[in-house]
Amino acid sequence: DSKFYRLGIDDPEQLQNGFPVTEEELFQYRGLIIGNVEASFFSAEQQRMLVDFLGRRGGGVLFLGGKHAFAEGGYADSPVAETLPVVLDTPRSGYQREVQLLPTALGRKHALSQLASVDDDAADNLAHWQQLPAVTIVNPLFQSKPGAAVLLQAEAPNLLGLAYQRYGRGISVALTAQNTWVWQMHADVAPDNQSHEIFWRQLLSWLVSETPQRIEVSPASGQVLAGAETTLPVQIVDAAYRPLSGASVELQLIGPSGQEQHLLLPEQARAAGSYSASILTPEAGLYELQIKATANDEELQRIAYVNASATGEEFYRAELQADVLRRLARDTGGTYFTAANAEGL
Repeated sequence: DSKFYRLGIDDPEQLQNGFPVTEEELFQYRGLIIGNVEASFFSAEQQRMLVDFLGRRGGGVLFLGGKHAFAEGGYADSPVAETLPVVLDTPRSGYQREVQLLPTALGRKHALSQLASVDDDAADNLAHWQQLPAVTIVNPLFQSKPGAAVLLQAEAPNLLGLAYQRYGRGISVALTAQNTWVWQMHADVAPDNQSHEIFWRQLLSWLVSETPQRIEVSPASGQVLAGAETTLPVQIVDAAYRPLSGASVELQLIGPSGQEQHLLLPEQARAAGSYSASILTPEAGLYELQIKATANDEELQRIAYVNASATGEEFYRAELQADVLRRLARDTGGTYFTAANAEGL
């Protein structure tokens, strides 16, 4: 029989039968890492649940390379294939390449690839990558899907290293190397080199950084206008991340000076699982939102924050951000003009 090593469980029964067999159990998690495991390890229902974990629950899934992964693991014929950011070709048993992974032009700007300290520039960070040992890739993946982004790539051959795409509410990531541990354990790597640890810490943090909770609060920007009344929409889902209707929803609003407002949030008639109320933010500053929802003998809680400013969301950070505009122009093949050279348009 298969044996499972359970690490960091909350109770003795958690995951005692291995990979979850119900949505309610699987959707408790924010992120999943699928290692060197063939598609047939999962039942047809579990494969469908993986798809829904991304699309409906909005979780992050990281797929790792290996001889039982991607096309070589039979995923091309599974429902999971549509969620992957890479194109799966015909399986090639025995394929193996030692390659050095480097950030792409897009990857060099992504927080995931920042291995150098905050005081180092882009050239220093690229040098960190160039000094890392080669990794082994056994899955010949050369093409990303339309809409996917490639952050790491090998130069020769032109193998994909790390690619991702949005799928539904979630994010699907493919890391094709099967042994990034060499960045820590290789004899040529200094004992104090933290590149491997930094990379994985940033990768996992990013993987779940936008995973929604069962209570989601708008405005997503967290910015409202001081001295005004604002409609606060709240979306609530059940354990399977379907809209939860009929909940009793309360809001405790605590202002910058400690003043409190207690409100009930009625459900919107035309939107299942959507609740809202009007809140008053009489003074500028940070407001704490304590939300409690009760339904079917279950209680959910969420704490969120909104900032009330004199200018509101429309003019929030409205100052000129020249660096951002220059980068946008460069990346899209355009040109950045200032008032001084606008006559060149």
